[in-house]
Amino acid sequence: MMVRKLLILSVIAVVFLLGSFWIQEALENSSQELLNQLATVMEFTSAKDWSQAEQAFRHLFENWSTLQEWWALITDHEEIDEISHSMYKISAYLANQDLSSVQAELSALTYLIGHIPQKERLTLTTLF
Repeated sequence: MMVRKLLILSVIAVVFLLGSFWIQEALENSSQELLNQLATVMEFTSAKDWSQAEQAFRHLFENWSTLQEWWALITDHEEIDEISHSMYKISAYLANQDLSSVQAELSALTYLIGHIPQKERLTLTTLF
């Protein structure tokens, strides 16, 4: 009876760990994809190619819209809200072709998106 309980607990622990690693990998991959798209928007804004920047940003925003629900399942909702808020600010700055504001907000968004996989990484401090 005791061996059976230990086996069940071991299986649960292994499933938990494997699931955590899979989620972490998916989170890092999706984060990197968003960061790559952000870099593209930054390049276009630096070149003052506003139409290309807006097009690249629309693609980024669409990607974020699909990822947002999944990310909300595994991370803090306040951070998700901050990312969404930043996206809307960037959209307005791009529409107004406000170079310094859009670049500042793109940098802030880069931090927010890059920070989440680090924060959600399975470590001893996040376990306890």
